[in-house]
Formats: sequence, structure tokens, C-alpha cells
Amino acid sequence: MEADSVGLAGWITTGQQYVLHSVQALKNRYVDYVDKNPEMIAQMEKLLTTVSYVIEYLPQNYDNFVLVSELLSCANGLIRYCNDCIIKGGVAAQVPGGDTVHLVRLIERWLVILEALQAFLEMIAYRVGGSGTKWAVVVLITLVKAAMRLILLYVFKPNLQTHPYVKPLDRVKFLSKSEPGSPAERSHGTKPFVYVGRRTGIKMKRLSSATDGLAAAATEFPDREANFDPCFPSPSGSPTRLSSVERVGETLHILRPLIHLVGLGFFGSQSAVPWLAAFVTDASSHTLLSGHVARRRKTSARFNAEELRELRRRAWIMAFYLLRSPVYDRFTKTKILKIIQFLCDHVPLARYALEPVARYLPAWQQVYFYVWSE
Repeated sequence: MEADSVGLAGWITTGQQYVLHSVQALKNRYVDYVDKNPEMIAQMEKLLTTVSYVIEYLPQNYDNFVLVSELLSCANGLIRYCNDCIIKGGVAAQVPGGDTVHLVRLIERWLVILEALQAFLEMIAYRVGGSGTKWAVVVLITLVKAAMRLILLYVFKPNLQTHPYVKPLDRVKFLSKSEPGSPAERSHGTKPFVYVGRRTGIKMKRLSSATDGLAAAATEFPDREANFDPCFPSPSGSPTRLSSVERVGETLHILRPLIHLVGLGFFGSQSAVPWLAAFVTDASSHTLLSGHVARRRKTSARFNAEELRELRRRAWIMAFYLLRSPVYDRFTKTKILKIIQFLCDHVPLARYALEPVARYLPAWQQVYFYVWSE
């Protein structure tokens, strides 16, 4: 009996080793394929994105296929992020900066994963356990995201947090710049500091090498001294260290989903109080970050181009409050349906495009236009 147990344990151990070896070999083959065929991988990602959009228009019953569409969408987002890490070599590369930089990248990585999976997890929770399970998942994910973002803001990176948290890799630009460099430069995801002439082969140091080094140092080792001047513009491309007033505005932006959920818990989903509280929080955050309080400096000279795009994005998505309950249910819904019906009656062929929109609009509104998401 004891011999049989030892033999069974040996078979289990051998099976586990075989599975781990097979998975590792499959992973290595995939990494090698992505690294050698980035153009093909990009085309496959675009195809998956197209399929996720097209599949919503094929069925007559949207509710039965929205889960599949969202699964394809979140899977595509995660696959693209993993492929970007493989192309940059950022998954296993030894990045200078010590444990602090690795911890920051780990937090940002989990923020990307949670943002990609949030809508899908909420839909799964609702179908499995009903409304109570869905709201439990929403609160848990929102708390985790807010905690990680506050840690980044107050401990590691006191700057404006852009969306997405990790900017997608511009693969064409990255590969074209990495081509003259060595494989080590590509594996670390850094820009080559030496330009090699295509015809002459002469090597010349890039003028941007000094500024690139300073920007990388400022990103990985932000200055936390108290003598920081908030009115002095940051170098182009480097993150802008927020002043105390701006940090309050960024904190409001991070806490806005929690404020909305607390309002829902006290007043219910049909009350206008949670909607109004979230809107006021968003407006106050944008006012503090846009420099309307401290008028002595211009926002355009204060933030870099990426941060200005983030501020414009936040201002633009405030229009989504018209598509969020209870304002949507009481006001916006009837207006949109009347406009769609008018266009279908008076514009040729508009019916074929707008009738599916009118049919799917209630499900889209419940799945995508919620206040606790970005």
C-alpha cells in the first residue's frame, strides 16, 4: 500500500514537471514568434478588435452575445499589453533603479490588468450571483484601484496619472529606433544613443541622448525635496511634479468612483445625489488641475503634451454624464431615441446603421457608461 502511494506521488510529480516544461516551452516559442514578427502580431490584434466590434451587430439578442464581445475586447487588450512587454523586453529584463522602480511597474501592470478585466468581471458576477455579487465585485475592484493609484501619487510618482496607466507602445517608432542599436538596447526598451549612417556606416552620438538620460532619471528617481517650484515648467516629455493644490485635484479624480459608490449605497441608484456628487467631484478636480485657481501660470506651459491630452480627455468624457443614470433614464434617453428616429425617417439608408444602435443602446448604457470607470 505504501509502495503504491510512493509510485502515485512519483507519477504526479513527473506529470507536473512535464506540464511545467511544456508550458515553458510554449511560452518561449510565443515570445520568440512575437519578437521576430511584430508586424504580423499587430495585424492579428487589429483583426481581434474588429471581430469584437462586428460580433455585437450579428445577433438579434444582444444580451446573449455582449459577454463574448467583452471577452474578446479585454483579451485583446491584455494580449496587446503582453506583446508590448515582449517587444520591449520589459517582462524579464533587469531594469536599473532597484526595487522601487520594479514596485512601481508592478502596480502599473496590475492597474492595466484590472482596467482591462473590470467590465468583463462585472458581467460575469452579475450572471453568476446576481446584482449583489456584481456590486461586491465593483466595490472591491474600485477600492483596489484607488489604493494603488493613491500609493503611486503620494509615495512614488507625484504627477498626473494618464489613462491608460501604461502608454501603448508605438511599435513602428520603437523598432525603427532600436534597429541600429544592439540587442541589449532593445531588450531593455531604451532608445539607442548612437546613430549609424545607412550608407556610410559612421556612428554619431545623438543630441537627444543627454535629455533622454535626464528624463529617464527624473521618471525613475523623482525629486522629493521641498524646494520644488510649481510655477516652473518641467522639461519637455518628463512628468510634471504636481503642486499641493494640483495634488488635491488628482486625489479628487482618484476618489470620485468611491464617492459615487458611497452615494449609491446611501441614496440608491435612482437618486440624483450620487450622480451630482460624482459630477461636482470631477468638475472640481478638473478646475484644480487646469490652473483656474492659480492663474499666475498657464496650463499649456505647466504640463507636457501627454498630460495636456489627459486633461482634455477628462474634460471631454464629462459629457458622458448625460449617458449615465438617472439623467439618462429621465432625460437623455428620449432625446437620443427621437433623434435616431428622425434620422431613420429622413436620411436614406440611415435605418440600417441606426436601428441596431437604438436596439443595443440600453445594454451599452448599462455596461459601459458607468461612473466608477475611466
